Amino acid sequence: MVLLATNSEARSQAAPVDQTILQEGATKVSYRFDGENMIFSSALPSGWSFAIAVDGDQNGVWGIGKGMDFHGAERSADFKIGQDSHGALCGQYILTSAEADPGEVLVSTDCATLVTGGSVRLGQIKPDDSVEINYQIPTATMFGRNDTLRLQLCIWNTIETKCHFSPKAPFVIQRPVRPDP
Repeated sequence: MVLLATNSEARSQAAPVDQTILQEGATKVSYRFDGENMIFSSALPSGWSFAIAVDGDQNGVWGIGKGMDFHGAERSADFKIGQDSHGALCGQYILTSAEADPGEVLVSTDCATLVTGGSVRLGQIKPDDSVEINYQIPTATMFGRNDTLRLQLCIWNTIETKCHFSPKAPFVIQRPVRPDP
């Protein structure tokens, strides 16, 4: 498994260049900046998908509480982006983490709650039975007011979800320098 976090490269790139988040065998997930958007790309076996969870308040814990203790809240600074069961883009607020593991999301909102302004694109199945999946999300949505994006990557293999990184040990991406107006 190769894990790369190249924050300074993300800041200084002139053209969109893919930066690897995870490469494990034939599984690869990367990101790039393209204009006002971030594009997360994957090459996964057909039927698999991935989700990006963002620690929006950068406090190292998912949501606003543990277990079922979210006090009726409908949103938090933390969110995740992935696909629903029909393949559509799904944006959800993360409300709480598991009691035993603050790195595991326990309660999140329905898919339609977080409006991301993003889209998902599925490629054609390739001869090796892999499919390219791209999430295009506005950079402003991903970073909010932060200069860094702290994320967890989870991959669904049709049987189980395997997560890489955590809110306490996230994959960190530096916000690109914005050109002067």
